[in-house]
Amino acid sequence: MNARPALAIGFFAFVVAVASVMPQLAPNTWMFRDGRFYANVTTTLVEDQTLDQHRFAASWYSGAYGWNRDLDPGWSNVALGRNGQHWPKHPYVLPFLASPLYFAFGLPATLLFNLIMFGFIAAGLFRFARAYASESNAAIAACLFTFGTVVIQSAYDYSTDVLMLALVAHALAFVHARRGAWAGILIGLAVVIKPTALMLLPSLVLLSFERPQAKGPAQEAAVTKRSLLSSLGTGALVLSLFALANTWMYGRPWWSGYNRTLVTAQGAPSLASHTDAFSVPFEEGFRRVMLGDYGLLAAFAILFASLPGLLALFRTRPRAALAAVLGVTFSLLVFSLYVYEGHRFHWPALALLVPALASTLEL
Repeated sequence: MNARPALAIGFFAFVVAVASVMPQLAPNTWMFRDGRFYANVTTTLVEDQTLDQHRFAASWYSGAYGWNRDLDPGWSNVALGRNGQHWPKHPYVLPFLASPLYFAFGLPATLLFNLIMFGFIAAGLFRFARAYASESNAAIAACLFTFGTVVIQSAYDYSTDVLMLALVAHALAFVHARRGAWAGILIGLAVVIKPTALMLLPSLVLLSFERPQAKGPAQEAAVTKRSLLSSLGTGALVLSLFALANTWMYGRPWWSGYNRTLVTAQGAPSLASHTDAFSVPFEEGFRRVMLGDYGLLAAFAILFASLPGLLALFRTRPRAALAAVLGVTFSLLVFSLYVYEGHRFHWPALALLVPALASTLEL
């Protein structure tokens, strides 16, 4: 399939993202939430060739300053290694991928990398959506998702959620292109970033059995099976390497920084696990997810326009429609229980609705 439209849309999205941040551009002002922590890890990788964060964090847990007497997991940026190291609490995929740019351009490279990811997001979503609609409508749907939602507000940032959306967008495109090996690698990296990305697996399997194009014969069963097995194989390889790294860093293959988060309690260092953070009553959490400070109804209002297209897909491409419904449902169920609030947690699942949005435009 012709790659030029995807390249053009990716370049267009990068330019729009750059234009969106220009009015607020000022030195070292684009670090929000966890962005500073990811920048610290990128710095130690490039300058010290290590992930250990003692350079930045040691005194926060050993010194007595009053303000650090009680620090919860949401505040912490480090995890305790099996030999006392201060490893990053957050996943290190973003720092590793951005480190070549950081080596070349220093701290401004963190913003540059984030802006480049917007090009990848739009290009990937376009490649995914054009299996369900004309190229023009697929392009409009991809741009509406990227720039007509709250996603664009993260352009001026150094965000692992932006990277994760770019990985998932291209994984979805590779599933339809029957390039299973690449799809597995990208989804594996997304799971390394956030293990909750495993909830997308049923949707990806359904999409694997979807027709590559709206018209024409179905894909041969052997091709579909080979692509799916390749995807599962490369995804398992990525996660196996992650498990080995976890064993070396934390002593258990299923432990990551989120399981060994270093906090302080009553002035003493202590450990906390983010697995304990899924404890909010569902009704309360669901109301917050939809209507809270980061509520999806306001942040992704444009996706209401995908409903007619979703109904149409249930008639013509039922696996794709069911994949979207399952992905969004699982995301709402899981993150309604989560202590921390953020529409960014739902971006990968909501990306499954882009073909439905494109289908609405077709109607």
